[in-house]
Amino acid sequence: MKKTLLVLGVILMTQTIKAQQDFEGTITDWNAGTGDIITGMMQPKVIGSVDDSGNFKIPLHPNFLDDVKKEIEEENKKDNDGWTASLMTVDKLFSCFGDSLMVENGNQPISKLSQMGAFMLVNMSEKKRLGYFLAVNSAEFAESLMNIGSYTYTPGYYVDWYFVDEQGSVKGNCTQEAYALNQEEVYEKNTIYNLEFKEGWNVVKYEIKKVFKDKDGKTYPQEIEYTTLPEIPKNITYSFMRDD
Repeated sequence: MKKTLLVLGVILMTQTIKAQQDFEGTITDWNAGTGDIITGMMQPKVIGSVDDSGNFKIPLHPNFLDDVKKEIEEENKKDNDGWTASLMTVDKLFSCFGDSLMVENGNQPISKLSQMGAFMLVNMSEKKRLGYFLAVNSAEFAESLMNIGSYTYTPGYYVDWYFVDEQGSVKGNCTQEAYALNQEEVYEKNTIYNLEFKEGWNVVKYEIKKVFKDKDGKTYPQEIEYTTLPEIPKNITYSFMRDD
């Protein structure tokens, strides 16, 4: 009996080890020494590290969503002037106003690893911000995406990690009218959802496939697609953007 329990324990431990993944790679043009990769709501939380050669590693914990839920619960116990936090659900995160999408198991919570596609970099011991990096197809796309307010969007994509407890999916197209900044030009914006979530961690690609250019030369995402991928693309670039 003891031998059976021992064997079972070894099997379970092996399965747990196999379930643990790491998100790792090398940040291009890195010259900021060693650093920490952080996330968090009100307080920074270290989720990974980068060495002085730009090699980073973020463990993909199988209990990630439970940890986020606990963090939200603790935050909501504080006096935040009536402000409370909550987890997004699949159907709220990937929605379409005035149109319908085919959603399966959409009322379950979902959380992602980055903050708006960017992974924040700091030096915790020196209390110093270093910048952030994105997993993109090109550095040019990263710059156009993060240069908020300039409206210089270009075609390209970034990838991120999303976590769900159960399988789910979001399929369909969402077409809406959108206005340029000049409030004179109108264009049709189309978002394509091709998401098949499996239990646990999922790689999601956000791609701007086409942009609209107004008479002032500003560009806007016109055709966007969300797609789940089996793995991080081989030709991905980890583009570093330093804090000024």
